[in-house]
Amino acid sequence: MRRTRLYSYDEYMKEVFQVYKDERLENYYYSLIKDFLLTFCSDKAKVVNVSGNHQTNLHDRKIYADKGELQDLIIVPSEYTYEQPMRPFISVEIKKPSIDIDFDSETGKAEIKCYNSKKVKISTDNLNGQVEVQFAKTDCIIFTDCISWWFLEREHNDTKEFLQEPRLFQLIEVSGQDWRILQSNSTVWENMGDYIRSFIERSQRDYK
Repeated sequence: MRRTRLYSYDEYMKEVFQVYKDERLENYYYSLIKDFLLTFCSDKAKVVNVSGNHQTNLHDRKIYADKGELQDLIIVPSEYTYEQPMRPFISVEIKKPSIDIDFDSETGKAEIKCYNSKKVKISTDNLNGQVEVQFAKTDCIIFTDCISWWFLEREHNDTKEFLQEPRLFQLIEVSGQDWRILQSNSTVWENMGDYIRSFIERSQRDYK
């Protein structure tokens, strides 16, 4: 059943930490991110896991994936089906977080020992190649390791197309030399939720 209630920050981070504790591999984070993004979708859109899809007589993956590349999730019109795939509103690329967490043996509380954010850019002017190739099929991309969320958007005018500066939200913070979860007075979680909602709405508005 589709979850409709928004995640609280504590609920979401608990799920991220649980996947790290129990499963650790990248593909086990997909269902969490899918459920999370679904809570921001109207009945005109849905989130589909395409990470293991292949080109077949029944399924034309070329509609949403360029040669040699396959995103993990796509946000698509609600009419999308396996046999009738559609170009995505948004492509979603997921990486496992490069994070080291200790869990208290008595309370189970998570302590973040180290975190290294994934890079959406390999240089000032060049995107991560796995991200850049996905612009062949969409103008909107989400790139995330579950902790850092990057939003990339390509715009067009009469003479050229250009990439907006990627927007970043990071769901943990540095305190001195240490990483910690966001404090209760932080507005990052609410701001990111608002941005995801508007990002999905813009992708539908500009869909061609």
